[in-house]
Amino acid sequence: MVNLKVGNQKRNAEHRLEFLGDSANFKTKLVKKMSNLQTYAVVDLEMTGTNPNGSERLIQFSCVFTEGNKIVNTFSTLINPLRKIPEDVQNLTNITDKDVKNAPTFDEVAGTIYALLSDTVFVAHNIELDYRFLNSEFERIGFPKLDLEGIDTVQLAQIAFPTLASYRLGDLAHFLGFKHKHPHHADSDAFVTAELFILLQKKLASMPEALLKSLLKLSDALLYETKQCILQAYENKRKQYEMLDKEHIEVDGIVLRRPRFEVKKGFNDKFPKTEAEQSRLFAGVIDWRKEQAKMMNDIYEHFNDDEKMLLVQAPTGMGKTLGYLVPGAYQAQEGASTVVSTSTTALLDQIVKESVPLLKKIVPFDFTCEVMKGSGHYIDLEKFSHTLKIPMNNQTRLLQMRILSWLWQTTTGDMDELRLTTYRAQLFKMIKHAGVGSLSDKSAFYGLDFVRLRDVRVKFADFVFTNHSYLVRHAEEMGKKKANLILDEAQNIPSVAMEQGGSVFDFDLVKIYSDTLLVSMESRISFSFEGLIRQHFLTKNEYRTILRNIQIIDHSVPFIREKFWERYVRTKGGSKKEFVETLLSPNKVLGLLKENFAIFLKTTKAYTELLGQMTEMKQRFFRALDAGTLDHEAVNLLTDWFIDCEKLVESMEKWHLLEFSELEKMDETTLVWMKHSPNNPKTHLRLCFSRLEAGKYLEERVYGYFNHIVMCGALLFTKKTEDYTKDQLRLDNDVLTKRYQSEFDYAHQARAVFATDSPDLSSMLSKAEYHAYLTDALAGIIEKTSLQTLVLFNSLEDIEAVYNGLSIRGLNKKREILAQGVNGTPEKLKKRFVLTSSKSILLGAGSFWEGIDLPEEKLELLVITRLPFQSPDSLINKVRYRNVQAKGHNPFSTVSLPEAALKFRQGFGRLIRTKDDHGILAVLDSRIVNKRYAHEFTDTLPKDLRIDRVEMKDIPEIIRDTEKDFGF
Repeated sequence: MVNLKVGNQKRNAEHRLEFLGDSANFKTKLVKKMSNLQTYAVVDLEMTGTNPNGSERLIQFSCVFTEGNKIVNTFSTLINPLRKIPEDVQNLTNITDKDVKNAPTFDEVAGTIYALLSDTVFVAHNIELDYRFLNSEFERIGFPKLDLEGIDTVQLAQIAFPTLASYRLGDLAHFLGFKHKHPHHADSDAFVTAELFILLQKKLASMPEALLKSLLKLSDALLYETKQCILQAYENKRKQYEMLDKEHIEVDGIVLRRPRFEVKKGFNDKFPKTEAEQSRLFAGVIDWRKEQAKMMNDIYEHFNDDEKMLLVQAPTGMGKTLGYLVPGAYQAQEGASTVVSTSTTALLDQIVKESVPLLKKIVPFDFTCEVMKGSGHYIDLEKFSHTLKIPMNNQTRLLQMRILSWLWQTTTGDMDELRLTTYRAQLFKMIKHAGVGSLSDKSAFYGLDFVRLRDVRVKFADFVFTNHSYLVRHAEEMGKKKANLILDEAQNIPSVAMEQGGSVFDFDLVKIYSDTLLVSMESRISFSFEGLIRQHFLTKNEYRTILRNIQIIDHSVPFIREKFWERYVRTKGGSKKEFVETLLSPNKVLGLLKENFAIFLKTTKAYTELLGQMTEMKQRFFRALDAGTLDHEAVNLLTDWFIDCEKLVESMEKWHLLEFSELEKMDETTLVWMKHSPNNPKTHLRLCFSRLEAGKYLEERVYGYFNHIVMCGALLFTKKTEDYTKDQLRLDNDVLTKRYQSEFDYAHQARAVFATDSPDLSSMLSKAEYHAYLTDALAGIIEKTSLQTLVLFNSLEDIEAVYNGLSIRGLNKKREILAQGVNGTPEKLKKRFVLTSSKSILLGAGSFWEGIDLPEEKLELLVITRLPFQSPDSLINKVRYRNVQAKGHNPFSTVSLPEAALKFRQGFGRLIRTKDDHGILAVLDSRIVNKRYAHEFTDTLPKDLRIDRVEMKDIPEIIRDTEKDFGF
């Protein structure tokens, strides 16, 4: 293999000129060395910037040539851009001004590059950027544009590996096991991309012909000639006359795994109680750990005694998950199943993908398990099949191709496996499952439906894994067999139960969507519903009935809205606030609706009829698609109309809460209020519902359905947090409680530093002054340290202000700064932060305080900007505190303080996740030092954690010294 490099050393200058002087001849020689197979040129560029206005320049060009799924040549050169390389680009690429000082200019090397690429297929990871940029550089110096076929490895990777968390090149290299020595260096990037391209071609070649055929039908949506890879794989497969393997089945062009049901072998092993028995059981899988073993024994004994409730204080790192799974597995031997509920989907996935496989290695018998989520998490195969026949944009077609590939592999149909940062794309609304009741037994997919199959497997499962959100809504059906219940992170289930009782009905959103539907139905421009009547898709009478029902909703909902406005807003007078919350009661809402009973009943009837009409229209539409009886215009019109219908249905989803029977069921634990603008009647008016407390609901609707219940988590740190936890969970003060010790050595693994001189937050400090303090404090830390850092805030407003302040100082060019609400959603930022290979800084609030696992180098510095007290000004908290006060208790000490202390401890829990972890905690709120209640926060921290209390100016230096001590 010839390895062709153009470097930046002076000694290479004459060598470079030889290439330039005889580039055509050089290309001829190169081609002769290669076989007659198609030559792919896998290219990567580094440039001074990506601005498409022509002002940026190349600093490195690299290319790897492949033929027949083998690398046959490489070519790489640094390029002098004749300008300074921006600092952020130097930090990213490690290419400096000194490196390119003696490198050729693009003018000097362009002839060689042009000749090398001629007659090849151009391959790149994100081809839109590299191909266009390179062509703009050629045009700038007078060369013609390259006119090459092109392939994008990003899109191919999304199709071939549809469940990966990220398709950035560095992340793909990590997932797929490629060595990537110098990320963001063109020669290393190009080589990894070439390896990736070869693997992608092999992956496509492994797909069955039926799947490739379906992918090919959608592949015009792919960039450039990327579809040729699928076409080539399909043609090769077709020539082989290969039958679909026995593990799969094809239905309507969709290749699926055949359903399988696990059959357990009969065993009756006794639970191992002694250290010797457990050590033999764990041998070769995990080490015997004293605290974990105690927890296993305690839970197994609890499952076999008369006590219903067990409260478990299980610190991070003690092996809590196996601590309850092992006794649960042995309970299955005795005929009792176990439901395990977690607070987040991420924790649920972690248990299923990491802990369950470990458990299978440990116990000497088989067990079965199933995951339960809401139906909307699963794909409806029938609906998805129909979307393949409907016109879609290119982005949606790519998503459909990815789903087709995933369906070939999945056994669950759980769309969370696709690991998207958002499921807001319209396609997901069209294909998400609506429950078994929505299925037709005449569908070809009925026997393969994922939710139906899941429900069958659940009946025989030893373990059922779910999340708190699903549990509080389906406890009765999950506890039918009198199963045992494990609540992991049990301290979070009250808030989940409260959220489940929370709903919002937006009157104005209904008006917007009903107006949109009426415009499309009554339009006479271009193709309209009259055309559907002419094509005999529906009758005039059906059209009029549907139109009338939408008109009723369009007129009646605003009428009822006006009644609420007149009674509860207009009479209250003006307010300086942009939005205000007006407290109501279920009885007040019920009274107003009874006064307008006829209108309310008419609206409910129209909405119910519209739902039935939509269902019938969809079924008719799908049949027409299969029969090919609708023309292109009709299909487009109906597709758009169904999308708009779904939006209206979604906006009306909470209308049922206004039904008299629902309002009459609401008691003093239900809060009802209106959110509105007091000075502008045209802004949205929302009717809001929420549970004030969850204990009664959990006691009545969850606990009673299970045999034994174990509540695990970070629950019992101080007397106040213990009392608060028991109150929220509706537990007796003398409930059976077990506490276990952490196995982490916090004295040597972690260090905390608290600021003693932050501004007094209870003073007249303005927001601008507070934001300036935070910006200064964080800038000092960022400039003097180089740690993977998570900064926790209490509000998105603070995050935005601080991010802007750090950006003004140019710190976002020196370090990657991820900011919630600024440059990404929480899901997107979590994924990026976890996968990053650089030392990033993440500014987060809300869900970042819990439910994110960041072991070892994924988190080295945790900064808490402010103690996490909830706002006392929100309507919900005002009512909660008022109710507590009415019972003779102090709202601050019994609710606000323990809530904040528990959340503070959850935040700290992100820092040390394994025995090999080291981390630093910095708190920038001096209330943790100066206030009388400070010990309520510090008492939640490990006793052996070293804490330094210093002035803010000394914190960066302490962090830097600790960074050296810990060997970061």
